[in-house]
Amino acid sequence: MKVYGAIAVMSGIMVITEKNTMHSVFYLVLAFVNAAVIVVMRGVDYLGLLLIIVYVGAIAILFLFVVMMINLKEEESNRTRYVPIGMIIVAVLMYEVYEEYPKEKGIEREEVYMINGGETNVGLIGEGMYTWEQIMYGSVVLLVAMIGAIVLTIGHTEGVRRQELYRK
Repeated sequence: MKVYGAIAVMSGIMVITEKNTMHSVFYLVLAFVNAAVIVVMRGVDYLGLLLIIVYVGAIAILFLFVVMMINLKEEESNRTRYVPIGMIIVAVLMYEVYEEYPKEKGIEREEVYMINGGETNVGLIGEGMYTWEQIMYGSVVLLVAMIGAIVLTIGHTEGVRRQELYRK
């Protein structure tokens, strides 16, 4: 677990320090995946899967598409002037985490399963979520999102004949 934590911290640092925006988004995805692995290893499997679906599957990929669509150029700037204040903020946050981190051992994974009657969190939530109505609502939301993405990416180029529906 310490290895995944170290990778998550290093990829978080690379998100901030990377000059190429595309690489920064890829490091953000790596940080999210490592955080999800840590959460799953602690026994909260539903939250880990939710982190991957929501953050990696939606937000980070959205960042990636936005960066690709606006075509950002690399800027030359003096980023080293922010290092001292960043180090102060990191030191304060690390001190707070050290003081608030529980000293005794937490709940074991087997105790969590005994509370749920032997079922996993994902199994119990899946039974409640995947009914016919929920699947229909989800499919409508995905259809609207797909149509919205198509509308946003349609480009009007010169020399291409198009219908003008509102002029008729």
